[in-house]
Amino acid sequence: MVEVSSDRKGAPDVDFVALPTGSKIGRYEVLAVLGQGGFGITYRARDAQLGREVAIKEYLPTSLAIRQGGSTVSPRSTRVADDFARGRERFIAEGRTLATLERASGIVRVFDFLELNDTAYIVMELVHGDTLDKRLKAVGRLEPSAVNRILWAVLDGLEQVHNAGFLHRDIKPSNIMLDEQGNATLIDFGAARAAMAGNVATMTAVFTPGYAAAEQMSSAAQGPWTDIYGLAATLYHAIAGKAPPSAIDRILDDRYEPIARLAGPGYSQGLLAGLDAALAVRAPDRPQSIDAWRTLISTFDPEATVIMRPRALPSPASVQVPAPRRLGLYAGGAVVAVLLATGGTYVAQTFRPPSQAVSLQDMKTEDLERLLAERRAADAAAAEKRRLEEEARRKADVDSAAKRQADADLAKAQQQLQSAEQELARLRGEIEASRQQMQSGAESAAKRVEAEAAQRRAEAEIAALKDAEQAARQKAAAEAETKHRADEALARAQAERQRAEAEALRKAEEARAHGAVAAKIAAFDGAYGGTYDQMGARPGDHGPRQVSLQIAGGVGNGSLQNPACGTSPISIRITPAGDISGEAATFDAACQKLPVTVKGKLDGGRLQIQLAGVGVGGGASLALVGSSSVARVAAKPAPSIVAAPPTPPVDTARWVGRIKCATWPGNGLPLDLSATGGQATSGPRDSVAFTMAISGTRYSASVKWTVPDPIRSFSGTFFGTITGDRISTTTIARSDFKSMPGPPDDQCTLDLSKMR
Repeated sequence: MVEVSSDRKGAPDVDFVALPTGSKIGRYEVLAVLGQGGFGITYRARDAQLGREVAIKEYLPTSLAIRQGGSTVSPRSTRVADDFARGRERFIAEGRTLATLERASGIVRVFDFLELNDTAYIVMELVHGDTLDKRLKAVGRLEPSAVNRILWAVLDGLEQVHNAGFLHRDIKPSNIMLDEQGNATLIDFGAARAAMAGNVATMTAVFTPGYAAAEQMSSAAQGPWTDIYGLAATLYHAIAGKAPPSAIDRILDDRYEPIARLAGPGYSQGLLAGLDAALAVRAPDRPQSIDAWRTLISTFDPEATVIMRPRALPSPASVQVPAPRRLGLYAGGAVVAVLLATGGTYVAQTFRPPSQAVSLQDMKTEDLERLLAERRAADAAAAEKRRLEEEARRKADVDSAAKRQADADLAKAQQQLQSAEQELARLRGEIEASRQQMQSGAESAAKRVEAEAAQRRAEAEIAALKDAEQAARQKAAAEAETKHRADEALARAQAERQRAEAEALRKAEEARAHGAVAAKIAAFDGAYGGTYDQMGARPGDHGPRQVSLQIAGGVGNGSLQNPACGTSPISIRITPAGDISGEAATFDAACQKLPVTVKGKLDGGRLQIQLAGVGVGGGASLALVGSSSVARVAAKPAPSIVAAPPTPPVDTARWVGRIKCATWPGNGLPLDLSATGGQATSGPRDSVAFTMAISGTRYSASVKWTVPDPIRSFSGTFFGTITGDRISTTTIARSDFKSMPGPPDDQCTLDLSKMR
């Protein structure tokens, strides 16, 4: 995807040039766009191999190239293809050179460079912190210690870049990063395109007004003095709180203010004089190398300056002399005069033994006045020389302009003559062609008829071939479709056969298992009966209750008889182990049927049964003892618990699902049960206790939900037959919420699935 932002009107702003977020550049993944310029685009990316974030510079000069197919970079036209290729070669050379400067202080480190997508990429260190531009906008000016830290760190690294044959050419506050400790790093070498050593090729104009030297806006040669101007202008801004005037404006009307007038206390005179010297408009008036500039700044430091006694003055051709107007700003007073008298150079002299050096205090006033007079005379001579040179330059410019105009007029006349000759040749050719066409008109007509006939025959043959090809394709498609359908039918038949075999096997297993379980349960078949007294009976209850049960195949059905209200049903289920569970109904004082649960154990020939529920004594329980001696109708004797068949294998499966009642809010409560010995209990979870017993394909379960404040509880039971790997049942249970409105019954649903 491309990165999208919104303008003031809310319309999305889509970047069609930069690589979209998530794009891959070798082993690097693009995370964001950090910036775009005339030479390329800088991305924030992640190194998938080393797990670190880096900055990647992509070579994409917008004046020469465009992006195609999502990632490929191509020249805009064949006319600029060679320029694009040469720029890419210089970009690659720059990446290789900067990669060797990994130990240079104050210079962004280069980790890698790649050639992909018909372009090139430089992988650099991702520098964290703020730009100097952002820092200056926040604080206005920097303290002397902060300026010195930036100067000396960047000077050392920039000197190594120059020694390697490259220029930065765009030094400005926004290209210097400062970390939390104030350490400076020079970034964005995207403008470094031309090697300095003997290379005078035309370079693309890259500059920022206020920080760019005058030669960057013309065809003049560029070199270390160009970067020195940019760094000096940047530090001027850090000290004065504003950038110096544009070099172009200064050529027309120099309103430059010496930095000493704008600087606060604490800055060394050497630094201020060095900045003024580095900001000379004319390139020859500036220090020509980092070493020369560093020496100049150190030389003007009052604590380190030593004045050498004059010997033979060096020749003007062998010494780089700053413009007199700039030199008046270096230090001031006698120090400037003495320095100029010794040769006018800002290059450091080698310190000599104390016997050959003299300080300012050793000089007489007459000597100083003499030196000042000589300096003023030299300034006047230099000014006259510059005036004559300027006049000669203007005359040469006028002569050059006249010559260029004459050359242009001559070229235009030659071009017009050439066009006239070409037009004449064209007319002659047309006349000759017309004459030949008239002579061979008949022959041409016959050939044309023959050619048209041949063309029609060829078109008919091509059409026939196309029809044959189309028929062959249709036949092949039909055969493929037929084969595909046959394969699908065969696959369905095989799947159906496998399913049928699996189903038959499952049914056979179930039949075998069912037969074994049925044989065990059938041992308890018979008739049972007895009486019980209801504990906690209400007024109106009369005498003992009678119970009778007929058990066949592990299922018993019968009735409970109330002398006052009649009979109500009871049904139970007996497992091969003799466990009893079921449900029944009893009567309240008003002879209304209420549901109760049945639990018990087959003990010899007796059924030990427990009835419990809200319909039995208002929640109390009662005991029922059944005896086979009452109306025993089974043809075989009552089985003994000791002689009962062995308990079927315990189901150790994990059952998960939900239990939900209409009284509860939400989607019910989750259950996660693991059977152990046929019993599985969820334990207290949100004040809910759930118990489930599994025997063969039958199950029974109970749930009790307690609300602590006020204390209220709900209980219910579930039972039924397991179908495959699923338990799903619904029951109606009486609620114990005596203080809640609504009906006395509650509908609950149990839904569990077996997990192996």
